[in-house]
Amino acid sequence: MLCTIKKVAATYQWFENEWVHLVAVDPKDRSLHRFVEGGFKPYTTLRKTVPTVSDVLSILEKETENVDVHLLESA
Repeated sequence: MLCTIKKVAATYQWFENEWVHLVAVDPKDRSLHRFVEGGFKPYTTLRKTVPTVSDVLSILEKETENVDVHLLESA
């Protein structure tokens, strides 16, 4: 995962500078990990469940503040 987000330096800066927060799902146990300080650390949401969405743009268009963690469905 780390190699993937480092491929585009400009985008990587968003995560490194914490302008955009990245949360990854472990495919084995479904645990969440947030990218912090150059690596992924365990992450616990404030909600008991994480909402799943198929279209993140509809959420981003409505929000003017921080967006909660959502699980993006794969196509």
